[in-house]
Amino acid sequence: MKKLLTIGSYGILIVLLIGNKEAFLSLIRSGEEFSMVISGMFFALLVFFPIVPFVVPAGITGASFGILTGSMIIVVGVMVGTILMFLMARYGFQDFAQKVLSKYEKARQYEEFFERNAFITILSLRVFPVIPTPIVNILCGVSKVKLYTYTIGSLLGKLPRIIIFTVAGYQATENMFSTTVIYIVYFLVMAIVVGHTLKQQNRHVQV
Repeated sequence: MKKLLTIGSYGILIVLLIGNKEAFLSLIRSGEEFSMVISGMFFALLVFFPIVPFVVPAGITGASFGILTGSMIIVVGVMVGTILMFLMARYGFQDFAQKVLSKYEKARQYEEFFERNAFITILSLRVFPVIPTPIVNILCGVSKVKLYTYTIGSLLGKLPRIIIFTVAGYQATENMFSTTVIYIVYFLVMAIVVGHTLKQQNRHVQV
């Protein structure tokens, strides 16, 4: 029953996002006071199903509300969605996942290692998202990672990317060249880090 309720809730949130994507983006662009709430809701839903690249609404929010207000809106929305997704996974699937993991010694060892290094692992995966965010949220939810460790690691890890994209969006209203440079530098750094990580993983697998 818990699993069905969780899956149903997840489905409703996805339908809500897909059905109202353009309306959400239009309201964010308007820059009105009420649109702040709508923007936060949109970012919370985007955590569940990234129907548009994060950089797009983050840039629009920065251009509409400015760097400080835009960043705060995004942080609140993203963290609400991040925590909600974690709690849904924990409520609906933790018992089931733990029963499955208990049957495999190697899987339990990986989980124990992850739990011992949960903060730094979550922080790293947020700063360098080599694994899709929804998967990280669900895996943390079904594990035994504590909520406060997950929340603090996620918050600190997500902040740099949120600020970078918000600044880039704000700069786009004044200087498109600087915005382009910010995006290029960010994605180059991400490509280098991801490429290095994949090489290290391949070497580990070969060994």
